[in-house]
Amino acid sequence: MLLCLLPLLIIGIVGLAVLAFSTPKATPILSPSGISLLRWEDASPVQITTPGQSVTTVLQVGPEFFEPGNILLESGDTTVATVEIASHTSDELEVKIVAAGQGSTRVIASSSDGLVKSVPLDVIVTTGAVSNGTGGGNQPPQKDKPATTTPVTTTPPTTTKPPVTTTTAGRMSEKNAIAESILSQMRPIVEQSFQYYSNLYFDASNDTIVIEVAYEGISDAIKVTKAIRQPELLQAWHTTCDKFLYLSSTTRDAMNRKGGNDLNLDITILDDINFEDILLKIYNGSITYDAMAE
Repeated sequence: MLLCLLPLLIIGIVGLAVLAFSTPKATPILSPSGISLLRWEDASPVQITTPGQSVTTVLQVGPEFFEPGNILLESGDTTVATVEIASHTSDELEVKIVAAGQGSTRVIASSSDGLVKSVPLDVIVTTGAVSNGTGGGNQPPQKDKPATTTPVTTTPPTTTKPPVTTTTAGRMSEKNAIAESILSQMRPIVEQSFQYYSNLYFDASNDTIVIEVAYEGISDAIKVTKAIRQPELLQAWHTTCDKFLYLSSTTRDAMNRKGGNDLNLDITILDDINFEDILLKIYNGSITYDAMAE
């Protein structure tokens, strides 16, 4: 039982390691646009099943009493989905995402000066097709009936289809259950340890459990450490990396014990100023990117 809880027990230690590295920290950077934070309230992928359908999600904004005109919303592929501001309060935007066609895209919020950006929000439109007609609806254009009255044979081909099995679907269901079991245990502890930003979800398309975190001030701490190369700061960062590697190792052990040995694990520390930038990425127990090594 203790081994199953080990990833949860060390998350707090990892959080303290990052906090120790990122403090003392400078005052958060305020861009000329007046925006200091853009964060999705729920950064898990948005799935829409019908072109023309819309969903709304919330973008948290700092500081309070911001000017909505200083925030830009962009969809990477407008043939899949478009995005617009639906409404706003003193510290939030309600963002409307409208499906345009089947596929996937990413929505990003940024300050008007481009200095502050949100983490990309994945949008997936799974079924349906947009009409090519001029009527504005989702119905396909009408085709003229053939002039001939020759009977059309409707006898289906005799090709034998392979039997349908539930093996693949069953394993997918098992993977989802294993991932959700892991995430349900880790999520409250991660959110408590990384209160500035955390996002945990299962990317079924890649069989990957994703853990993203950020700490206020860590971006400035990285820049200072790279500039002055002070041994104590470098050692603090190495300690942070080691603890995240340990978190990855123990989490993967827990995944394997639950039968998820074919699942992947992606742990990322994001830049607290620009969520598009990565400071540290650990994939399946190996560091694949370290901003300090640049």
